[in-house]
Amino acid sequence: MKNLVLILIFGLFFTNSWAQKVATYSTGTTGEENYESFGFWVNNEGEKDFITYNYGKDKTEAKITYAGLSNFKGVPCFKIQFANKLQLFVMINGNQLQIADNSGKYLKTFKWEYEGPINGIGTYCNVCASDENEAILITKKFMN
Repeated sequence: MKNLVLILIFGLFFTNSWAQKVATYSTGTTGEENYESFGFWVNNEGEKDFITYNYGKDKTEAKITYAGLSNFKGVPCFKIQFANKLQLFVMINGNQLQIADNSGKYLKTFKWEYEGPINGIGTYCNVCASDENEAILITKKFMN
């Protein structure tokens, strides 16, 4: 019995250590033109890895790169950059993200997006943040 308990403890430790994880935030309505989402991925060591961006009815994907730490109107943040060189500022505000462009024309609030079964329908996402608290911890890795 003692060995079984040790196996369970070690199993929990190793499965809860950092594996590739993603924190997904969205605004708008899934399946509608106003939908946008950002996925902030960390690697197996828990370090920032890459960022995904999807938008629109069909969740079209665009390339995004991490562009370093910054300040937006006095608020600490990090920058992300599209292939066309457009930069956005990502600010953590509680359990949400405020994302803005330099001109202030683009300023949106993104909330953690649950990705998994609803009412028992759908598949569980192993790499997705399990709640908004874990999502913020993942996203904060981009503030280092």
